[in-house]
Amino acid sequence: IDGMKSGKIDILLGTQMVAKGLYFPGVSVVGVLMADIGLNLPDFRAAERIFSLLVQVAGRSGRGSTSGTVFIQTRDPDHPIFRFIKSQDYESFYRAELDERRVLRYPPFSRIARLLIRGESEELAAAAIESLSAALKKAIEGIDKNVILLGPVAAPVEKIGDNYRYHIILKGRDTTRIRGIIREARDELKLNKKLYLEIDIDPVDMM
Repeated sequence: IDGMKSGKIDILLGTQMVAKGLYFPGVSVVGVLMADIGLNLPDFRAAERIFSLLVQVAGRSGRGSTSGTVFIQTRDPDHPIFRFIKSQDYESFYRAELDERRVLRYPPFSRIARLLIRGESEELAAAAIESLSAALKKAIEGIDKNVILLGPVAAPVEKIGDNYRYHIILKGRDTTRIRGIIREARDELKLNKKLYLEIDIDPVDMM
């Protein structure tokens, strides 16, 4: 980064880290390879994150007196997000994203809770998430049948370190009732001491 700022080097190759907070007045070309990798992640915020990242990295180009050019490589050039990015149309992206979330009942039109079980034993973790799912379904019937349960499935990042990870997503309008459902299911669940249960209300990261 220092070499780029001082002009000792002309090309900087990096991860998304180089998209944020850097000012290189001499940069006239920015290229993004495989820009849609993160777009298809199983996270309702994926498009929002990619839009933000690509707009930011595009802003690294042409910040001085020289005009800038941005190249974005994608396998899906017809995806609406790239049209919005090309035209820098924040408002249209915002409206399209809201429409999709409204239909799918994702925030801001609902509240979400994520329950994740992790442990070194894949068999124990898989069995525990099934038991948790059954307990949650029972609690939903008794507290609020409008709460939607998604899963159980392996987490998108299925294993971190030595831990296997499985999760469940709850969607509903009222966090008080969601918390009540989780509390009732948790009290019923007999969790093995080798397993850990993580509960995240309105999670930022679904991975």
